[in-house]
Amino acid sequence: MSGPDDERDAAPEYRRIAEELRATIASGALPPSAPLPSKSAITQRYGVSRGTARQGQSPAAATAVRRYPRAMSTDERLTADQAASLAGVRRDTWHSYVSRGQAPEPDGRVGRTPWWWRSTVERYLDSRPGQGARTDRA
Repeated sequence: MSGPDDERDAAPEYRRIAEELRATIASGALPPSAPLPSKSAITQRYGVSRGTARQGQSPAAATAVRRYPRAMSTDERLTADQAASLAGVRRDTWHSYVSRGQAPEPDGRVGRTPWWWRSTVERYLDSRPGQGARTDRA
């Protein structure tokens, strides 16, 4: 007779890694602003290849973004897509501005996914040079 432990043992390693990372996120042991463990750390801890570590990390990163879409305060976290939309530019333009120092650096990362506080982006937009009178931001 097979039980839940048998099914878990039969699951691919990357699923087990993803499940454990999700459980760590859900328990609050991994704070919202903390990055997920690196592929190297996962490789060492579980004794798997980097590819398996990456596969286990990806679903957990997606869970982390969904788990912490807002901060504990009223300030909202924005993905690059959301920050670009608020700024009225395309995502690749937003990333270009950030890489050149023309837009704020991310306030944090979940895995490799950058995020910004809405207030950070709004302060940047209110003080952005070369925009003239920003009547839409009043």
